[in-house]
Amino acid sequence: MRGLLSVHDVMPKTFSDVKGIISLLERYQMGPVTLLIVPGKEWKENEITLLKGLEKKGYNLAGHGWTHKTLKIKSFKHRIHSVVLSRNSAEHLSLKAENIKKIIQSSYRWFQDVGLKNPFLYVPPGWALGKVSVSDLRGLPFRLYETLTGFYDSEIDLTYRLPLIGFEADKRLRILSLRVSNSLNKAMVRISNRPVRIGIHPTDLKLGLASSIFSTLKQCDKFVSYKEVMETQ
Repeated sequence: MRGLLSVHDVMPKTFSDVKGIISLLERYQMGPVTLLIVPGKEWKENEITLLKGLEKKGYNLAGHGWTHKTLKIKSFKHRIHSVVLSRNSAEHLSLKAENIKKIIQSSYRWFQDVGLKNPFLYVPPGWALGKVSVSDLRGLPFRLYETLTGFYDSEIDLTYRLPLIGFEADKRLRILSLRVSNSLNKAMVRISNRPVRIGIHPTDLKLGLASSIFSTLKQCDKFVSYKEVMETQ
């Protein structure tokens, strides 16, 4: 199968774990890789320099929320999402559309402000966009917006449905739900012959599904980028 690789939650406090994942992927020549950056943290100059170095090596940098943290869970849907998947990370879910749009705009500007390339991909924390419409997205600066079911190209108004595999399972319920979800999505890959998105979080190598990460990566005979997926649709 073809894999679309991303490393999530890249921020100063996770940098050590992220570099370990990057080293593992490079050792086995697995890539291209997209790094999902959380801009609203206290980034130091040397850390920005490291990001610029990764960008020069060919890593794609994408926006990933602003703080990657939910201040207050207000809805039943958000509460269920929190228990099953996102804990307190689905930053968008209990916000109004205007606040979500401000987060997305701030995320994009940060890349410009620190001298990185303009990102084309935005992945909301927990893959949860919240209360923003397609018309809202067309007026925002990123081109691609990724959710649990795939990603939306705001430039040509096209949605790509792609299966997703993840490993961030710190409790029994999440381990069970991800095992079921991952199995279903692998079956979908076999039926549809579409690339599968593989999302790796900084601490995944220390959690309950760690043993299945490398076996999943080895099942991929090729890794592709988001742009390659767009070009083949």
